Amino acid sequence: MLGYKILCGHVWAYEHCPQVRHVAKSDDNVEVDMDTLVTRLTRDTETDWRDLITGPTVCFGMPVIRSSKGGMRGNWSTSKEEFDRDWMPAFCVGFLSLSTPEVGAKLAQAGLAVYGESPGPITQIEDSLITGVLRERLPELKLQMLEVRPPFPWRLFQYCAWLHAFKSTFLNDLIISKKSSRKSVQYIGEISNPNVWRFFLCDGVEGILEAIETIVPWKMPSILWSVCAR
Repeated sequence: MLGYKILCGHVWAYEHCPQVRHVAKSDDNVEVDMDTLVTRLTRDTETDWRDLITGPTVCFGMPVIRSSKGGMRGNWSTSKEEFDRDWMPAFCVGFLSLSTPEVGAKLAQAGLAVYGESPGPITQIEDSLITGVLRERLPELKLQMLEVRPPFPWRLFQYCAWLHAFKSTFLNDLIISKKSSRKSVQYIGEISNPNVWRFFLCDGVEGILEAIETIVPWKMPSILWSVCAR
């Protein structure tokens, strides 16, 4: 239920720091390249930050993960009851996202409007929930990648899921590393790191297994799902 915590953080920032230019959200197991981030933001004189959500990793056209059997992706599965669409709206991956106090307050208000009468807790993955589902409820909000490199050809990567995942994993402009707090899984890191390659390849393999199970009338052998156990 991390979404509640993040939305409360946005409310706190709006109430106590309304004058700041940027509000950044990250995870406690992420190493952010702060020098590059600060340089990028201080040199930016053109971006209109009003109603903007941005980050180094924005997902476009991501299918909803339904199967909880995957050892690597299973924790990110979402049931039909939680989200009945087959494709996620575009969203910022939770490694790092930036907005303003005003935008954060709008997202919190949207969350209250959409889920305020929910009979139970909202357990959907927080990054797609807040910067995807709730952002969609606010048509004035814009979502774009926070770019450090020249836009071409890197911007084209976001329209190919595999290339986008490769760039976000091995060539991330602002995230040095992200490691699981509980298991020996590394989501982002250097291209020479075998642990990062294991995550990248397992993520792809489990995506293929889930896609096959949606097409064929039989289930894949359980041993295939256990290959990438954390």
